[in-house]
Parts: sequence; C-alpha cells; structure tokens
Amino acid sequence: MLARPVGLLWPILGIVLLLPFEESIHGRETTEQPPWEYKSVRIENDEKGSTRQLNDLALNGWEYVGPLAHGMVAFKRPLSLSPKQIRRIEWADNHLFHTAFSPNGQLYLAGGDTGTLRIWEVNTGRQVLELPIGFGLITPDGKQVVGYNNEKTILVYDLTGKILRTLDVDEAITGMAIGPDGKQIVCGHADKAIRLWDLATGKVVRKFEGHTEPASVAFSPSGQHILSASADKTIRLWDVETGKQVRSFDDFKDVTALEGNGLIVRGMFAGEGRVAGYVWGKEKTFVLWDAATGMKIRQLDLGPDHHKDVAVSGDGRWLLTGHEDRTVRLLDVRTGKEWHRFVMTDINVPRGLSFSPDGKYAAAGSRRSWLYLWQLRK
Repeated sequence: MLARPVGLLWPILGIVLLLPFEESIHGRETTEQPPWEYKSVRIENDEKGSTRQLNDLALNGWEYVGPLAHGMVAFKRPLSLSPKQIRRIEWADNHLFHTAFSPNGQLYLAGGDTGTLRIWEVNTGRQVLELPIGFGLITPDGKQVVGYNNEKTILVYDLTGKILRTLDVDEAITGMAIGPDGKQIVCGHADKAIRLWDLATGKVVRKFEGHTEPASVAFSPSGQHILSASADKTIRLWDVETGKQVRSFDDFKDVTALEGNGLIVRGMFAGEGRVAGYVWGKEKTFVLWDAATGMKIRQLDLGPDHHKDVAVSGDGRWLLTGHEDRTVRLLDVRTGKEWHRFVMTDINVPRGLSFSPDGKYAAAGSRRSWLYLWQLRK
C-alpha cells in the first residue's frame, strides 16, 4: 500500500488546513519546469475507498498538493507538452477567420470570406461536410451545426448537411454562441442588442441591452451567464435567467484604435469562475478577472506585433496569440511565459484561433487560404 501523503488528513477526520493559494486547481504561480497540470478530487469518506483513490492517483503520476475548500483535495503532475504540426490544408482564395472544434474534440471546422464552412476529422484529416455558411458551431450533443450565412439568417443542419431549421432575424448578427444544453443560442446584433434564442421555437427568449456598439458573445460553461464584448470598450457579464447585467469590466476604457482600423475587444470564459478579455488597438492587452468579484487577476502585454486574435483553453490555463511575424504562440496564462511558437510556413498572418475542448489540439485559419492543426500534448 502506498503511504498517505504527508499533511493529508482523511476526510472522516476533517480537513483542518486550507491552502491559501488562489491558484488552487488552476496551479501555483511558478516558472518551474516542467509546467504542471492540476486537478481537484473529492476523496471518498471511508479509509478503504480513499486509499484506493490515492493509489490510483499516484500510479497515474499525480502528486499531492493540499486540501481545498468544500472537501476537495488538489493534485498535480508534470504536463507533457509535445507541440507539433499535425496538418496544413489549403483552401484557395479564402480568408479563414473562424475555426472551432466539436465538443468531443473529434472534428474541427473552419469558415471564411467565401461564405462556406468545412468540417474535418481530427485524426484522419478527412473532410466530412461542407455547408453554405461562413460561421458555424457544432452543438454539445455533436449532432447538429448552428450558424449563419448572410448575417440575417440562422441555420441549423444535421451532420449530413440537411437543413433542420431556419430562423430569420431582423438585425444582422455580429456574434454567436451555443448554450451548454444545446437548446439556446445567444447572438450579438448590429442594433447593439444581444438576443437569446430558443432553437426549438425560433423565438427570442430574452433581450440584453446596454452596449453602445455591436457585441461578440460567449456562454458560460454552466449556462447561467453570458459574456459580451464590444468596441464600446466594455466587457459585460449577464444573468441568463433575469436578463440583468451582473458586472461590467472596464479596464479597456482608455484604449485607442489604430489609425485606419476599428478597435477589437473580445471576451471569453477562462476556466471555473473566471473571465478574460483582450483588446487590439494601439494597446494590445489580455486581462483575466475573477467573475464573482470583478477583481483583476492578471494582465499580459501581447506585444506590438500581435494581430487581432487570441484563444483561451477551456480550463483557463493556456493562451494562444496570433502575430504578424506568421507565428502563433502558446503562453501560460498564470505567468505569461511562452512555451512554444508555431510558425506558418507560407507568407501569412494567423486568424481564428481555437483550442480543442480537452486542450490537446489547436487550430488557426489565416488571411491567405491556409488552415493549420497543431498538437499541443499527447
């Protein structure tokens, strides 16, 4: 039998020490090698069961970190990064500004200026579908694609390409996200409002107002909140049930647009209880906040050559940034440390960055017809 880790008291005796580190499951502030991945575990309440759990964790490389709140215990193990290019696909005469993965991570997709969306298998690279929409997302059950083509029509397809539903909207769509239950979508619109749609009925369930410029949108993993971001320099958190604004993140209020370019402000959820946002203008900055308090946790300067797009992994650990030197960079959100730099082999600039849900893969489109797929870890 493996010895119990020093400092761990069995839950039946009660946890008497709570480690005071905000990193908790997100990991400690560190530049140590190698990078760590963290997980929280609820230990079983009997000694036999908890011993079995600890043995299993140890055999899989997990090391004890310490007790957390609410009966959870934190463990860590070295994260095995193995970045490499998996695939490079040419799609002639297309500015590929959108990529995404299916919820199970087995498919990835891209869309662009041609108003067409293509879907491929991650493992084989086989194209499985082409749809006449420039933007689309695969539903959480993996059975449908929801997207839009002319900005005023929402279309729902099955994975054979059959149209299941069409929703006509009055105001052009500026952003879209699917709720975690797959029953609702949220859209930003040209009239600056945000609308929550019921996919089954095609009706607007709720309208969120407050932005003074059109917004992009994101759903929280729980489905309880919506995050919107706008060139009005605000990122706003909304309660889905009440339609009320919970909080506004105003750290970008003093930023300025580049001459001849519009200001880009985007928001995203970044792991449990956190939201993130970035601005692309004269300032190129990424900020991470605590969603409950609005407190700024971290700010990263993306550098003068940053170009328009970033993506955050589902656990909030990793950041992808695109740059004008044809690179996509993988950063640790907690430290800002760059762990890898992918180079596009053609004369190009990356667009439309995304992570697979499990964080094992990343995808990027580009301004000049190429789609990239990279492996981050095994």
